[in-house]
Amino acid sequence: MKTFFAAAWSGFAGLQAGLRDTFTFQTISIARATCFPAQFGILSAQSYRKKERYLSAVEFERLANVLSKREREGTEGPYAVAAIRLLALTGARLNEILTLRWDCVDFERQTLWLPDSKSGRKPVFLSQPAIEVLANLPRFDGNPFVIVGEKRGEHLKNLQKPWGRVRKAAGLHDVRIHDLRHSYASIAAAAGLSLPVIGRLLGHTKSVTTERYAHLAAEPLRAANEAVGERIAKLMSSSATRVD
Repeated sequence: MKTFFAAAWSGFAGLQAGLRDTFTFQTISIARATCFPAQFGILSAQSYRKKERYLSAVEFERLANVLSKREREGTEGPYAVAAIRLLALTGARLNEILTLRWDCVDFERQTLWLPDSKSGRKPVFLSQPAIEVLANLPRFDGNPFVIVGEKRGEHLKNLQKPWGRVRKAAGLHDVRIHDLRHSYASIAAAAGLSLPVIGRLLGHTKSVTTERYAHLAAEPLRAANEAVGERIAKLMSSSATRVD
């Protein structure tokens, strides 16, 4: 089987080509302090830091290699591996993938239709690599779910244990499953997609939810601005030299 993300990453590479010299993916921590009331002695007043983690290109490659290796060796179940791949490739929420039914998969339109989504019925668009993940999964008679569980007719209930093993092997100790969704958004932002487009891809119903990625969406603009500024500066410098 091809190394996971090989096809997807080639597409990303083209989008990133113009930014590579001036922008690289980094782990970004966003601190938000919130005070909790100490009513009834349940919580004392305190602040906390909420961390959002974004995978770098190198980390995506490590994740891909570990998934392929564990799948090839049979040390991780095919449905757990497929679930992780789909989470990374679609930006969908964990429960949306675990409870996905085959009758919600529209291969012709390359779309998932999620009737029980957190934000209501919504489409999740499928890239070709995501289509290939789905197409290669075996189906079981009497089980309507894409990510098959251990019990007959049920879906996989818990992805945390498989994810714990995978992320440890990939050296992604601080990466949560939900960070795959954040990372999907960061790839989209680095490709220059607007916040409204990113919000639509993620299924956000409120623009304020997507605003957390505003700093990422601005990076391609900063990179472009820097390139334009350097070009103009060179033109002005050469012009001043000729006048002298």
